[in-house]
Amino acid sequence: MGCAASTPDIADATAVMGNHGPEKHRAKGMSNKGISLKSMESIRSAIESLLINEPELTKLMTSFSKEHLFMFAKDYQTQTGTDLLSLLREKLNGPLEKLILSSFKPDVTLRTELIRESLQGKATDIEQLTDVVLTLSDSRACEIVQNYDLLYGGSVITDIRHDYNGDKLWQRLITRILSSKRVSRSSLAMQSTTLASDGDVDTHAVGVEANTGTLGKLLVADAERLVMDIRERNFEHLLLLMATALPAEYVSICKKYFEMKGTVLRQDIADALEHRPEERYALLLAHDYLHNPAAAYAFMAHTALVAGISRDDARLTRAAILSYEEHPDVPAVYRELYGVALEDAIEKTGTGSYESTLLILWKIDRPKDPATGPEAENGPAETAAHAGNKAKQSSKGNKKSDSKADKEGAATPVLQNDTMEERLPTPAASEPSTPRGD
Repeated sequence: MGCAASTPDIADATAVMGNHGPEKHRAKGMSNKGISLKSMESIRSAIESLLINEPELTKLMTSFSKEHLFMFAKDYQTQTGTDLLSLLREKLNGPLEKLILSSFKPDVTLRTELIRESLQGKATDIEQLTDVVLTLSDSRACEIVQNYDLLYGGSVITDIRHDYNGDKLWQRLITRILSSKRVSRSSLAMQSTTLASDGDVDTHAVGVEANTGTLGKLLVADAERLVMDIRERNFEHLLLLMATALPAEYVSICKKYFEMKGTVLRQDIADALEHRPEERYALLLAHDYLHNPAAAYAFMAHTALVAGISRDDARLTRAAILSYEEHPDVPAVYRELYGVALEDAIEKTGTGSYESTLLILWKIDRPKDPATGPEAENGPAETAAHAGNKAKQSSKGNKKSDSKADKEGAATPVLQNDTMEERLPTPAASEPSTPRGD
């Protein structure tokens, strides 16, 4: 007689949506896909409660990927016949609605919807369009183009061009990013060498060996051209590089630009477009993204937080929902670039549920209030005894502790940018884009 299979504990089962619709159950640990039924019930209870506690719901959701939450939403509709996102819309409003609903949408779906939304009003929402498109990787841009056509039956590039005739830098940059593919600057030289060799293997091999030297010369030529073009307020070659160059090669060009001119390309772009805020912001965002995506989202958040009279909640929300899953280092980079903690910058402008939800999405843990320490929990007498014991232990191993502290302090890493010449601006040097329409 064989052993009978034990019935799995419901709380430890994992719900996995199969390719053909039926739900399967697997014991916890057998698959890293899906959400445990216990967690599903917790999320479901939080959503179906009379009043939603947004920060608590967000804490539950951030334990899972957007893909998992997307599957959960589909499963919820199958089981209840109710569209989960519609249910949430009835209970949420303002920026909190977009913050939470976006967690149930995979990145390609979310960005495609945001692009469509930016094109649907009486006038194009330039700020939203630039934030979404100029923070796309090469592969993701291709997916967006295909997904947009699939969902809306038309070309995203055609729709973007509908309201503009191509005279804006931001529009030309966006359409190039959506229609181009990033390749090495040396690929053109390699193609030329291949054509010249006309099948001669030896000649082609020599061309391959010379490829590294050719790339260096091409990058120098790119930097030289930028020096002349930026001086003359000509941005065509810069747009070409931003849309087609590999990120590492773009950074190298920026370094060579600094070596030639003695000024930072980013600051020269900002100065040249000082009176064209929408175009200035777009080019700086693309520049930052090619250096470090987290720096671009930090710039986006910073621009929102110092946006004139009041905070730009729409842009701050986009900075969070577009970055929190794939670029969790945004808070650290923000502190490095702007000299202040992101949570302090956010809470300086407000301290409600929206701000708390932002911190949770970015996984920022606030330090505990001293009032919740040992004295508050155990009373003064027990705290004094605890302090006395701690003092005795400290006096016994004082030298050893000091030595250990010195070593730990020396080993603390210091966050730096990829290149100090291209260091992104401090808050004083960074100006927000002015409201749309100026």
